[in-house]
Amino acid sequence: MLDLRLFGHRNYAIATFCSVLGFLIIQGLLSVFVFQLQLLMGNTSSLAGMVYLLMFFVAGPAIAILHELNKTIDVRLISFFDFVGLAGILTWLGLFDRLAWFDQLFWSMLSFGFSIALFFAPLASLAMHRLSGAKLIRAAEELALLRTVAGSYGISLLAVVQFRRLPFHQLDLGSGLID
Repeated sequence: MLDLRLFGHRNYAIATFCSVLGFLIIQGLLSVFVFQLQLLMGNTSSLAGMVYLLMFFVAGPAIAILHELNKTIDVRLISFFDFVGLAGILTWLGLFDRLAWFDQLFWSMLSFGFSIALFFAPLASLAMHRLSGAKLIRAAEELALLRTVAGSYGISLLAVVQFRRLPFHQLDLGSGLID
């Protein structure tokens, strides 16, 4: 059961909202990108997995560095620049609507991995700011729960959007072949 009194803390409410909304979009778009890599770009599942593996090579070390930076730099500033960076990177990934080679996706996925690392820690730090004891533990549990639920909804939501928009795009592609 959710402790709604935690949303009375402004930092927790804003950070949780941003974390939930951001993870809904990120997780949904990552699931659609797998579809795009395999079906539209013709990559094997192994190659699509290697494209995703690039993100994790950057994200692990970046998280370790970021935990130290959180102590010296305002986490709101980090989160702001991360959201701007994510918007740019997701736009960049959206431009791969035709065949793209692994080396063309390399830099965009490395950048995406760095932005994913910058996404979680600052928002969690902001959400837990000025909470202590049992409230801190409860807030961390709720944030993780809500973020996980949002990610699963994001996968389902974008799959439905993709399914519903597929006939439109097929017609659009088909009409381009006739001209």
